[in-house]
Amino acid sequence: MVSKPASRLAIRLGILFLAGAGAQAAWNAGYFASLAICAGIGVWAISRIAAEALEARAGLEATEERLHGALLDRERQAKTLTAFLDHAPAPLLAMRGRDRIEAINLAARRMFGTDDVIVDPPQALVASMLGLEPGVRGALSLDITGSPRAYALTMAELVSEGDVVRIAVLMDVQAEVQVAEAAAHRELMLVLSHEIMNSMTPVTSLAQTAAGLLRDVDRQDEALRQAQQSVESLSRRSAELLRFVDSYRTLARLPEPQKTPTDLTRLLEDMAHLFRGRWDEQGVALRSDIASGLRGRLDGTLLSQAVLNVLTNAAEAALARADKPWVLLMARDHGEHFQITIEDSGSGFGDLDPALVFRPFLSSKPGGSGIGLTITRQIVLAHGGDVVAEAAPGGGARFTILV
Repeated sequence: MVSKPASRLAIRLGILFLAGAGAQAAWNAGYFASLAICAGIGVWAISRIAAEALEARAGLEATEERLHGALLDRERQAKTLTAFLDHAPAPLLAMRGRDRIEAINLAARRMFGTDDVIVDPPQALVASMLGLEPGVRGALSLDITGSPRAYALTMAELVSEGDVVRIAVLMDVQAEVQVAEAAAHRELMLVLSHEIMNSMTPVTSLAQTAAGLLRDVDRQDEALRQAQQSVESLSRRSAELLRFVDSYRTLARLPEPQKTPTDLTRLLEDMAHLFRGRWDEQGVALRSDIASGLRGRLDGTLLSQAVLNVLTNAAEAALARADKPWVLLMARDHGEHFQITIEDSGSGFGDLDPALVFRPFLSSKPGGSGIGLTITRQIVLAHGGDVVAEAAPGGGARFTILV
C-alpha cells in the first residue's frame, strides 16, 4: 500500500513532467501564452515538491529528536535503577541458563569479587537457584571468605528478551543463627543445671553429714577409717560438681543487653587503665590503639566484662611464653559495627582449632573454669555482633570482636 506522501509526490512529479512537455510544445509552436501557463504550472509543482520535502525533512528531524529523547530517558531510567540496586544491602543475582550467574548490584559484585559474571560459582548456590521455587525462602551455607556463613535465599522469575531469568536475593543471617544457637544453649543449660542441682544437692548434703559423723568414731577401726576417707572424698567431689553446675547457671543467666548511648572510646580506655594497674607489675605491656569518637548504643557493663575476659586471657598467655610479653588493644569504626581487636605475644592455639576456644569449660590453663571466652561470645552475640579467634601473624592469638 502506497503512503499518501508518496502518492502526492508522484502526482506533483507527473504534473511537472506534463507542464515541461507542454511548455516545450508551446515554445516550438510559438504559443507564448500557453508557454506562460505551462511555466506557471511547473513552478507551482516545483514549489509544492520543495515545500513537501521541507515538511518531510522537518518531520524526520522531529522523529529523530523524539527517538533521541526516548533513548536518553531509557538511559536515565537504567542509571537510576542501577543506582537504586547498588544501594540495596543484599546481594542480587541473576541466573541465565543452568550455570551462568551474574552479579546484579554492588553488594553482589563485592561479595563474589566480580564485575559481571561469577566465575565458578559455588555449587550450593547453583543448586539452590535451580531448585528453589519462586517466592519460597530457602537456606544455604556459603564459604566465600574462608569462613562458612548462613544465608537465606529468595527466588523470583522474569522474562527478558524471550528468556526466563531467575533472580535471587541473598541475605546474610549468620548473626541471627548464632543468636538463636546461643539462646538454645542457654535454655539447655538452664534445664541441665536445674536437674543436676536437684539431684546433687542432697547427695552433697548427705555426704557432708556422713563425713562429720564418721569423724567421731573409733579411729582404730580400719574399716571405719576407710569409710570415712571414702565419704570425705565423695563429699569433696560432689561439692566440685555443684560448683561446676553453678558455672552452667552463670552462663545461662546472663542478662539481656540494656543498650544505652555509650562512649566506647572512654570505656576501652578505662579497660586499658585497669589492665595496666594489674599487669604492669608482672611485666606485661599493653599497646593500646583506640580510635577517638567511638559512640553507639551498647550495654557498657556487659561489654566491659567481655573485653576484660579476653584481655585477661591474653595477658596470661603472653606471660606464660614471651620474654617481653605484650598485649595489643585496638578499636576502630567498622561500618555498621565497632571492631575491637585483642592480640597477644603468647604461644597461640597450637593444634587446637581456634573456633573451639569458645566452647564451655574448655580451658588450657591449670585450674581454669573455661567459661570466660564463652561468656564473651554470649555477650557479643546478644549485641547482634560476632567474635572470631585466629592465629596472629607473630604466633600469638588474635580475637576480633564486632559489636
